[in-house]
Amino acid sequence: MIQYFDEVIHLIKITRKLDFVAIGVFILLAVALLFVFVVGGGNTQGARIIILSEGEQIYNLSLAEMEGRSHEVVTERGVNVISVNNGRVSMSRATCHTGECVTWPDLTNTFQRIVCLPNRIVVMLEAVEDDERDGLNIDIMITL
Repeated sequence: MIQYFDEVIHLIKITRKLDFVAIGVFILLAVALLFVFVVGGGNTQGARIIILSEGEQIYNLSLAEMEGRSHEVVTERGVNVISVNNGRVSMSRATCHTGECVTWPDLTNTFQRIVCLPNRIVVMLEAVEDDERDGLNIDIMITL
């Protein structure tokens, strides 16, 4: 009987060690995902601003061409104003009754969205591939 309890205690000790290993792996994975989504963020060079209304794309604007400008989005549900400054896209004004979309953080990467639920507007950035941006995809290799 004593031997049985010794085996149970040994199994509990092993399980505790494995729990700490599992928790450590989970924390590392969470930090890695946070880094990818917040810091890594996707390439916005040559990006497009995509504006959806009720799930349908209504605007596809160049981020570079919109720099320093605002764009008014008028739908039957209301008016939203999207502004671009320093490569950051924001909802600067909205006629919705909550106004929460105006307080959302600026879009700085392709993983983020600004959503105005009352007006059913979604604003996001979409990366553009090199060959879509300029019609050319030239790779240069220099060897010494």
